[in-house]
Amino acid sequence: MDYHGKSNLLGSVLVAHGLITEAQLDSALTQQKTTRKRLGEVLVSNGWISEIGLMKGISQQLFIPFISLPEIKPEPAAIELIPSNVAERLDIFPLQILDGSKLRIAISEPLNLLAIDEIHLITGLEIELAVATCSDIKAAIDRSYRLKNCAHASFESEKSFRLGEVLFTAGLISEKQLNIALEEQKTSGKKLGEIIVQHQWINELQLTDAMSKQLHIPMVLLASHEPSPLALKKIPRSFAEKYSVLPLSVMQGNVLKLAVCNLLNTSAVEELRRLTQCNIEYVLALPSALRRELPRFYRVIEMEGLTSERITQKGALLGDLLMNDGVLTRSQLNDGLEEQRSNRMRLGDILIKNGIITEKQLARAISAQLGLPMISLGHYRPSPEALNLVSRVVAQRLEVIPLSIEGNSSLRIAIAEPLNLLAIDELRTFTGLNIELMVTTPTDIRSKIADFYSGADPRNNLLV
Repeated sequence: MDYHGKSNLLGSVLVAHGLITEAQLDSALTQQKTTRKRLGEVLVSNGWISEIGLMKGISQQLFIPFISLPEIKPEPAAIELIPSNVAERLDIFPLQILDGSKLRIAISEPLNLLAIDEIHLITGLEIELAVATCSDIKAAIDRSYRLKNCAHASFESEKSFRLGEVLFTAGLISEKQLNIALEEQKTSGKKLGEIIVQHQWINELQLTDAMSKQLHIPMVLLASHEPSPLALKKIPRSFAEKYSVLPLSVMQGNVLKLAVCNLLNTSAVEELRRLTQCNIEYVLALPSALRRELPRFYRVIEMEGLTSERITQKGALLGDLLMNDGVLTRSQLNDGLEEQRSNRMRLGDILIKNGIITEKQLARAISAQLGLPMISLGHYRPSPEALNLVSRVVAQRLEVIPLSIEGNSSLRIAIAEPLNLLAIDELRTFTGLNIELMVTTPTDIRSKIADFYSGADPRNNLLV
């Protein structure tokens, strides 16, 4: 059978190497005439070949390297060479300029000679190819063109419509609700998502998930991230609060991972670049989670003002409690404090690691000296209401278990380190309740978290 044209050429390669059958190719070419889709899209949508399987098959047979675009940082100079509308139309993504004479691009159809020739004419450079999936290319275009230049008013209008389309297609809002929100946006100047949430047509989790799908930006669970002082020092807290952003980490290649709730305007992006002197990789977070976690993250910077002497005082206080209970000698305490200065571990963890005391001895000493009740979680079942106030992720991070709500004003918790004032303050701030403490061992908490939270309703978690 003689196939003609670039689609036929691609089909011939796939048939020749057993990746699809001739019957599947005939059917795909027929569908292509009516749908106007690329041949590869038709084959993938029919389930005859996976997108990655298609690309890897083409890569192996044409001796063109297959790449995973999410793992690659493109050169800004290469992106500047190709307008975004051209990249979208040709389904290509510029990667880097080689020796000043070649442009390396990612392409999903390397047999599309017309597209390659057009890029050559636009840039005046030779074109070197790498194969990538169509979805990876679309996501890379969104990240590197649209998110980077998100200030254009025309794009803001398009972005709002696309977000509404995503929500409508997912069945989360009706066409009437979308039209009402779009009209209200014209007069209020508010973001479309904000308007829809205010009308209570969707919740913020549904909105953020839709934005993630629309922009190809991953969602993150902030409560599972530990603050990075290096990242936090890049952005002042005042800026973070003003624009609702949260720096998470500094990655290889001077890339700052930044949690946002919405795309930033031009002035914010420019100020962000000036402040950080970094390339920015965006991730999406729930607005309420970002507002809640921002104080916790920046508290780390504030705590760095403490001298090592003041940090050691906390260890000395715990050591005094243990000596008073007769389970620790002054010599053992001094050795533990000396080790603490070098490895920054908790004093109790050091003493347990060195076999000087047991977890239960530590818990009993703290309980007796601080006048706090001790609890064994083996025969205890926390109330569902208490568990639903604090998510499993937060409970694991702070090493606490919420036990019960007392008189609608206090949350009773089990905690292994009742001198961890930051953890207690965090719980008090975000639950709005006073915190009552009961002492237990770290092992008791870690072993029971899975059991206790298996019956909790995750939809009701206040802290996520």
